[in-house]
Amino acid sequence: MPLLRLTQNSLTSTRHRVEIRYENEPPIPAEFDFAVDPADYGRIRWYLEEFLVYPMDPAPEIAREVEKRIRAIGVELFEKVFASRDAIKLWGRLQAAKLSNVRVEILTSVKDAVAIPWELLRDPDTDTPLALEAQSFVRSPVSPARLPNLLTGNPDKVRILLVICRPGAGEDVPFRSVAGKLVRGLDEKATERFQLDVLRPPTFAR
Repeated sequence: MPLLRLTQNSLTSTRHRVEIRYENEPPIPAEFDFAVDPADYGRIRWYLEEFLVYPMDPAPEIAREVEKRIRAIGVELFEKVFASRDAIKLWGRLQAAKLSNVRVEILTSVKDAVAIPWELLRDPDTDTPLALEAQSFVRSPVSPARLPNLLTGNPDKVRILLVICRPGAGEDVPFRSVAGKLVRGLDEKATERFQLDVLRPPTFAR
């Protein structure tokens, strides 16, 4: 699968440097000013969370305005990242090769991870977010804080840790409703190959 990697480094709170690398080709640098107003982040959070739960008037009209703002932010980001001639040529090649076959990786430090809303990145010509066009769209840390401890030998079972987020606590969906289908899929024969643990409560400490 072809790989497009965007490596982000924030120079200041509004100034960013991005390295665009396609496969093993030389990177294409981009440096630009970009920031999202905190009020826009608040409206987007409302759109993604509260509007879906309570879409009553006048919420639909407000949602349409938020959708326009989401598009504007995505287009602005695209035009700044792919502003150079080399970047524009690369984007044309990616479209010719079909973005649906491309894996996109966003590399940032933990500190800079929320500085740019990469999921909104949108080509104004196709009017579709790259996150929805690509075969896969993932974020990765530039330098992981620590490497995982790899298991030695061949464990007898595949271990599954089920972490269920229930921010509403007692008012949220019961954890059994989430875990039920997975548990039902593990018949007696499967339990010989899989070990399922449900984390209760799903806290960092646990």
